[in-house]
Amino acid sequence: MTDHGYQTRTWEELKAETLARAERGAYPLFAISPDDARAALAMIHDLDPEAWGAAWMAVGDRHAGRAQALEASDIAGAAQAYLAAWRLYTFGRWPVMSSPKKVESYAKAQAAFAAHGRLVTPAIEPVSIPFEGRDIKLWLQKPAGAARPPVTINIGGSDLWKDSVAIQARGFLPHGIAAIAVDKPGTADAPVPVRPGSERMISAIIDHVQSRADLDGHRIIVRGQSWGSYWSARAAYAERDRLKGAFAADPELARGLSTMLADLPPGIQEQLMRRLAARLETTSLGGGALVPALTDVIQEALERWDREKG
Repeated sequence: MTDHGYQTRTWEELKAETLARAERGAYPLFAISPDDARAALAMIHDLDPEAWGAAWMAVGDRHAGRAQALEASDIAGAAQAYLAAWRLYTFGRWPVMSSPKKVESYAKAQAAFAAHGRLVTPAIEPVSIPFEGRDIKLWLQKPAGAARPPVTINIGGSDLWKDSVAIQARGFLPHGIAAIAVDKPGTADAPVPVRPGSERMISAIIDHVQSRADLDGHRIIVRGQSWGSYWSARAAYAERDRLKGAFAADPELARGLSTMLADLPPGIQEQLMRRLAARLETTSLGGGALVPALTDVIQEALERWDREKG
């Protein structure tokens, strides 16, 4: 067993919480089935990251094998089985690739996602852009029937990487908008670390888009989520002459919440955060659901504080 001084809960407590979230479809398991979660968790007996990666991979392998068997007869079924495998492999590397088995699980996640992407319509295409001796790896999706569609560059966060963002960005396609998904600096396959100036990798993606005849290089927006919002803001400033717009999903949320908490008594701080965590576990990823949830919880906590003071 690996000793993690920062971990305040036992394995049994974390196991129960993971399964509870799978049963609700809550972050970060989302669409992993409770049965698959139970199967993986049954193979893990402590906090060792190697055991974690191996267990989720083992269950993912079952879906990958089923997908391969279905490819000749049921393309849609194979695509969904590859997606199920990808979810399990992705959770096997979660939240970071901190051991060899987690690295292996990430590699399998990328292979499963690529297989899923070639079977769906419109396809999810892998693209590599040479950059400073390495490659920027991204996923590209183009809407059907659009000759030169406008483009969104979608930047992932610290734990939801480019493949997760590619699935979310699929919603642009029915509106005739192409979608690129890429890791933020410092995560997954990003070729640059978290450092001022690393937004230059987004500039290289813009260069690539403008070099292609099948994309409209003069109608590009950049969109970030979570920590990716920071990089969408930096890219927007650096590329203000080439971008039509930029979107940052709640980049100041964490700082604003921390500032507010600092002004509250310790008991109310704890109460607020516990209620906030419970509410967000049942909230979808979309910012449209997240912001009202935050507003409601904060208002409830402040009203309770006023009553207790009175």
